[in-house]
Amino acid sequence: ATLGTTSSCAFDALDEIGDVCKEKDIWLHVDAAYAGSAFICPEYRYLMKGVEKADSFNFNPHKWMLVNFDCSAMWL
Repeated sequence: ATLGTTSSCAFDALDEIGDVCKEKDIWLHVDAAYAGSAFICPEYRYLMKGVEKADSFNFNPHKWMLVNFDCSAMWL
């Protein structure tokens, strides 16, 4: 699932996708490479509804947080 695609910043419905993945025993990875850094701001956290259903999550701080280009974070 994607939280903020790089090309259009579109968001998938994590809450709904998470339920299907759990029911079908499918690994759910959340790609928040582009918009993930915005989730440090409380006003954007509603876009993460259902993230607790994910098995893994990644974001790239270098896209918003002025850190080195090769800085990425992934939680499993």
